[in-house]
Amino acid sequence: MRSTQERVEAVNQRVKELEEQKRNKMQKIAMVGSVCVSLCLIFVLAYAVPVLIQNGLDGEYVTTNLSASIFADPLGLSYIIVGILSFILGACATVFCMILSKKVGGSDDS
Repeated sequence: MRSTQERVEAVNQRVKELEEQKRNKMQKIAMVGSVCVSLCLIFVLAYAVPVLIQNGLDGEYVTTNLSASIFADPLGLSYIIVGILSFILGACATVFCMILSKKVGGSDDS
């Protein structure tokens, strides 16, 4: 049978575990939410930029000077591709830097 002190310690330990689980869950929600917002922003901008270019420039300039460019597509597919590739590159660079800093610094926060 446990003493009162042991029971209090067990309850405190369980409270700490529950708080850590809650904190981890909130961090995961924040990460997924930020990725979703970033990807949505990429799609919105990818569809807005070609329209702005088309409205801001006359059609002759767009068809002649941008004809060999991936940005000549008025549908915005090229902007989506470039945006997603940029997002992936940024995410990979961030993960690489985090791994590198953990190896160099020697801190293990996970």
